[in-house]
Amino acid sequence: MGVGRFVPSQFGADLEQLEEGVNVVFDKKKRNLKRVQESGVDYTVVYTNVFMEYLFAPFFFFDVKNRKAAVFQDDQHVYGAIHTDDIARLVPEILLNPNSKNATLRLAADFFKWGDAISAFEKKVGHKFEVRLIRLQEVEETIKKQDVNVYEQLVAVLVQNYIKREGAAFFDADNLRDPFYKNVRLTKLQDYVGSYKVESTPL
Repeated sequence: MGVGRFVPSQFGADLEQLEEGVNVVFDKKKRNLKRVQESGVDYTVVYTNVFMEYLFAPFFFFDVKNRKAAVFQDDQHVYGAIHTDDIARLVPEILLNPNSKNATLRLAADFFKWGDAISAFEKKVGHKFEVRLIRLQEVEETIKKQDVNVYEQLVAVLVQNYIKREGAAFFDADNLRDPFYKNVRLTKLQDYVGSYKVESTPL
């Protein structure tokens, strides 16, 4: 049976904005995507901002249970995020839309300042968080380390792009393809915080 359309798992990073060599996981994804695009097989590439379930978890230095969080450079940076439930609802809408054939889509459900996100969780749990500042220099040093865990390096690449407001992790509302959103109610930050259970932290 032939492949009708290939939808690669690109969630979380815009590979078009990444140079070769920054991370082995991203490098393999870039090479696989290039092969698909050169093969003649129809494709739809879906890039998202970071999943809310991972952004607000120890994976991203955000520990609600222990009331700790990291601020990357400063707390006024605007972040984009999306819930995995939104992806489950959006992908069928996207694939049924003929404009998605051989297209690259960038999706996000909400945009918010990092400081506002911390405040929302502090209000949710009724306690102030211990906040640690992570500067760009520290992140870049992690990326360059030879002995660092590959997934720690991956997170560092995403954080670097958030701090610099460019590339893999960061894109704003002007980059989104709104027609694909019309039939789906997306999860906003306040929705996620309101339904959050401390024991639900995935990582």
